[in-house]
Amino acid sequence: VAVQMDVEDYAFIGGNGPLCYYYEYANGAGTLASADSDRTITGATGVQFAEDTNAVYYIKDIDSKTGVGQMQHWNGKEEPVVVDGGIFAFQYKGNGKAAIIYDYDVTKQAGDLGYYDGKGVTKLDEDITAIFIY
Repeated sequence: VAVQMDVEDYAFIGGNGPLCYYYEYANGAGTLASADSDRTITGATGVQFAEDTNAVYYIKDIDSKTGVGQMQHWNGKEEPVVVDGGIFAFQYKGNGKAAIIYDYDVTKQAGDLGYYDGKGVTKLDEDITAIFIY
C-alpha cells in the first residue's frame, strides 16, 4: 500500500464519493488526486471539497501577473469540468453553485461578482474586492 506524504487536506467528496486529497502544497498551489483514479491535477489553488455533490472545486493555471485562472470541478474519476476562465476567487455555496469574482483588475484590486449555477456564470455586480459567505 502506497502512502501519500505532505497531504494538506482530504475528503470523501459528496460524503460517500471517492477519497480526494490535496498534497505537495507550495507557493500557493498544490496537486489534487483521487484514490479512484491515476489522474492528478497540478497547479490547483483555492481547493474546496463539496460535501453535497461528488466534486472538488478549484482554480488552476493562475496567471502570475493577473492572479486569475481557470475554475474547474472534478469528480475524482473523469476529466475535470471547466466552469470558466478569468476567475480570481470563488466560494462554493452548495448544490453545485458558487459565488465568483472574475475579470479582476490588479490595478483597481476589484473585479465582477458572478453567480455560477452549475451551468454558467451570471454577472451580479461590478467592482467587488472580496466574497464573504457565512
